[in-house]
Amino acid sequence: MSKLWANVQTSFEAPVELYIVDNRGDHSWIPCTTKIQGKALNFYHSSEEGAEPFRHFFLNEFDAADETRAEKYPQSKEKSNVLVLIQKEEFVLPTDPVAIALLVAFKDVAGLESLTKATRSVFVLNKAASIIQKNYRTGKLRRNFWTFVQYTVARAKSQRKLDAITNGVSKEMDRTYAATVIQTTYRKYVAKRKWKSIITFKTDANAEETKNDANIEDTNFMKYTSDDAALIQFKGKEEKKKGFTLRKKKKASGNTVAAAQLPKLVEYLCRESNASDSVFTQIFFSTLPHITSTFQGMQYITAYFKSAPKVQQPKIMEMIAMWAVKYNRDFTTDTMKKRVKSLIEQIEKDLGAGAAKGLEATIEKASFPMVTETKMKDLPPIIWKVKDPKSIADLSEIEMARQLTLMSSETFKRINIREFSQLAWEKKGKERKAPNLLIFIDRFNKICSWTMQAVLDTRTVEQGVMIIEKFIKVADQCRQLNNFSDLMSIMSALQHSTISRLQRRWEAVDKKEMKTFNALLSLVDLTSNYKNLRKATKAVTPPLVPFVGIWLQDLIFIEENPTFVNGGMVNFEKMEMIHDVLMKVVRAHESEYKFMPEPKIQDLLWPESIISPKLLYAKSLQIEPRRQDSMDPSKLGLARK
Repeated sequence: MSKLWANVQTSFEAPVELYIVDNRGDHSWIPCTTKIQGKALNFYHSSEEGAEPFRHFFLNEFDAADETRAEKYPQSKEKSNVLVLIQKEEFVLPTDPVAIALLVAFKDVAGLESLTKATRSVFVLNKAASIIQKNYRTGKLRRNFWTFVQYTVARAKSQRKLDAITNGVSKEMDRTYAATVIQTTYRKYVAKRKWKSIITFKTDANAEETKNDANIEDTNFMKYTSDDAALIQFKGKEEKKKGFTLRKKKKASGNTVAAAQLPKLVEYLCRESNASDSVFTQIFFSTLPHITSTFQGMQYITAYFKSAPKVQQPKIMEMIAMWAVKYNRDFTTDTMKKRVKSLIEQIEKDLGAGAAKGLEATIEKASFPMVTETKMKDLPPIIWKVKDPKSIADLSEIEMARQLTLMSSETFKRINIREFSQLAWEKKGKERKAPNLLIFIDRFNKICSWTMQAVLDTRTVEQGVMIIEKFIKVADQCRQLNNFSDLMSIMSALQHSTISRLQRRWEAVDKKEMKTFNALLSLVDLTSNYKNLRKATKAVTPPLVPFVGIWLQDLIFIEENPTFVNGGMVNFEKMEMIHDVLMKVVRAHESEYKFMPEPKIQDLLWPESIISPKLLYAKSLQIEPRRQDSMDPSKLGLARK
């Protein structure tokens, strides 16, 4: 309010008579001099300089009375040229409930008009301020305070503007409320879908366990001790039986079993002559979900344990411990825990509490694998091209490859070996059976999409060439880091028709980078079932991030062979082929990369949003429309050799 009082006249002075109406007793007309000083109306007994006022009042606390209100004070008729000022209700003290009235009588009309003129702006502005403060307190107007003061003073002009502002605020509040409702509804929908998914997963898992949890009658393993051909078949010359081919391997794997009845496989597994680390044992446990459920496998082994000689029982415990360490996920289901509990009770009965607790501790420890800590001082420093990068153009190709490799390696290592069993990644319930494998596959696809988006987001040919050359260098660095997954993803993006058709950009790519690009094309060429990529993956020393598409393709091909042959025998040769693929996964899991993670860089190596291939191609056409003389890939070095 200080600004409103800045223009109040302060030079007014006149001789007057003052009559004060209050509840203090006797009253009379007092001859005096009045002055307006700032906000105050002061009354002096003397007009001399430096005199102190005997009474002073703040003008903003009073209103000028009209004729009707002035008639309430008969004293005003005793004098002529009287100005009546009445105290406002909000300034009346609770201890003094009667409003003060000031009757100021002037000697002439000129004095009255002078005071009226001097105080008019005060009363008008004070009234405007009251209205504004009232509206401010109710929360209707929070902005443009001074502007609204002007609108209130000029009420006729301001009313329409006030209505417009009110309507605008109302609409904005409606939009905000609508957005809040939408967001709340969406969050509820996501939460509901998440819980529904969890419940579905649990229900399906319980149903599957119940289905495969048929109690196995006590098996008499004595009748499975012989190696009769009706029970087990060993590898030998090629022979065909009931449409199944027993193939002779070019290289000896250490396993001689070709096919056998399931109880016979368990008996052969638990033989004293079969070591716990033998190839047969490794194949049996790695492919157990392909043969039967893991809890039925445990039930068979427990049944054999009961009838086995005591000298043989410790070896069986050793195999179970190895099983728990290598395939700990098998021991997490409720049904499996019941089977393990039954076995522990049998071990305690046969071999004592010490042996039982030892195996139980091993199984429990296997459920929480050890995490190896890497000392930061042993890691190579981050390579910064720009200290505060805003886009991939500000990043070093070497550091881009390192950070991509770290993220992909971390995602790959979370994949459990059982997620590769029975084509879990493409069957019903895949989100439950192979969640991490699906995440890794999704990452491959998103890196491919991100690469294409990065190329298409460039505005000029020069920028496009720079990004293409950068990705060629990153792909080459990924090859040197044995990161075949991101190498394949980037190369798939650059070979995609959406990118390969950008003729003007490819024509401007440096010859040295094109030579590197063609060498990488030769490496990822799918000719002869990815012969070159398979050879390179096999030749490198871990750590590595494999292109799992090759192995998934192999498993799909292997699954075309029957699991059971010759009247119900387990096709163990098929299990051996599956085992060979799974061991490649295990090998890739063995070691880790020694690089320092940098979130600031990693955030730039991931698409903010995924654009559909159709829209990406449409964007490519906008950059370079189709031409009659379409691009010949062989002239650009893009053709496969």
